[in-house]
Amino acid sequence: MSRSHGPEGASRGDPDSVPIHRDNTIVASHPCAGEVRGRCGRARPGFTLIDVLVSLAVVGVLISLLLPSLSRVRETTRQVLCSSNVRQIGLGVAMYADDWQDRIPMSVYVTPIGHQIPRGANGAAGSAVNTINLRLDIDGLWRSPWDGLGRLYSAEYLPTPGVFFCPSHSGEHPQSRYEGQWTRPIGLIVGNYQYRGQGPNGSTYLSRIEPRRSSLVADMMFDADSPNHDNGLNLLRSDISISFIADDSGQLYRRFAMMAGGSGTGGVRAWDTLDRASDGQSTSGGGSGGGGGPGGF
Repeated sequence: MSRSHGPEGASRGDPDSVPIHRDNTIVASHPCAGEVRGRCGRARPGFTLIDVLVSLAVVGVLISLLLPSLSRVRETTRQVLCSSNVRQIGLGVAMYADDWQDRIPMSVYVTPIGHQIPRGANGAAGSAVNTINLRLDIDGLWRSPWDGLGRLYSAEYLPTPGVFFCPSHSGEHPQSRYEGQWTRPIGLIVGNYQYRGQGPNGSTYLSRIEPRRSSLVADMMFDADSPNHDNGLNLLRSDISISFIADDSGQLYRRFAMMAGGSGTGGVRAWDTLDRASDGQSTSGGGSGGGGGPGGF
């Protein structure tokens, strides 16, 4: 049966019929014909320089709004890790005392109240702040002695060096500075946590320290220009409890650094300040010192 290829076939809708019109009336009637930049294949306008600048400005504003929040989140995370370090130190002190007839780790820089603190390894006058030294550097010795909290490492109660360093510390004594020292027999090692070494009543026996919630280890450094945290500190008490003491203004930290850098009495007063702060008392002004320490600061 023959198939028509004329206009009749096209009018009947034959799919194989291709109408031929030399005047291109069918092509011309197509909705995209003659509309090279119309709605079929339209070349959309690109971004102008102003659009780009406005977009960059908006992105910059959003970043400026988000960065402080991200920074606070990171610092909060570091504070939690620091609190974990202080807690492990507390457990180490408790285990040490359990094995050493209730005595807490001894430090050569912790003396009975009112006594002169010994001089440092280099002959300079010692102070209460030297208790951040985990290992001393003394000329003429073939092996440097461990001191204070460093005894927890040497006796393997806390065999991980990172426990003694605050993740937020940005001063002169980061953990990386002493990476090669731990396996050597000599050399100074400085941690990031201040150690009291005795109770306000002068006792070096853990169960005899009074008051029972006295400050024992503080997440502080002696340099007022390089606090571990800019809004407070983690504190270990003699009952092995942990708390975070808020210090948004930095007043407490500055007072601690100023007093601890002086005589033995100044060190006692600095710890006395932390005792009052942890009990929610005022840390400004004079008056009698809480926890049995000398009054006034």
